[in-house]
Amino acid sequence: MGDNVVCKELEATTTQDLEDDRFLEQNGLGSISFTTAPDNSVMNFMKLAFAEAKGALARLEVPVGCVIVKDGEVIGRGSNRTNETRNATRHAEMEAIDMVLCLWQQSLTAHSDNVSTEGFQQCDLYVTCEPCIMCASALSLLGFRKVYYGCGNDRFGGCGSVLDIHTDGCPLRFESRSI
Repeated sequence: MGDNVVCKELEATTTQDLEDDRFLEQNGLGSISFTTAPDNSVMNFMKLAFAEAKGALARLEVPVGCVIVKDGEVIGRGSNRTNETRNATRHAEMEAIDMVLCLWQQSLTAHSDNVSTEGFQQCDLYVTCEPCIMCASALSLLGFRKVYYGCGNDRFGGCGSVLDIHTDGCPLRFESRSI
């Protein structure tokens, strides 16, 4: 992985962490391998992402959930909607990004014509599974500060499992951490 990527494995320290790990395994998403205690805020935001994933599973979607955080507050959330929308691009990350863009669009003044994506540079994204190549590329282009993910994606991973956009000629702007 590139110099701007920090991958950190964390230790499951609570019953909920273990339940979330079992949830991933039972739904074919692998498991989280933890070795050191996580920052509480990281785990709290990941728990919110897991809640989104559980909602996706209840709707018969691939159980992936995501939250976007700016200044310690969740400003966007999403879960897979590919089956519901019959659109293969409606991944959790894209749903959360669209939510944030809609929020920013609503806050525009009459003097502003378009939404700037520069705000994503102050945002962190938490997602239950490693972003696919499409999503990892979008996150890079939007300039996310950090991306945290819960497990690798051996079929479509864009942060190292299949293609590492950090080192394969793609200009990555965020720091990713496997937790």
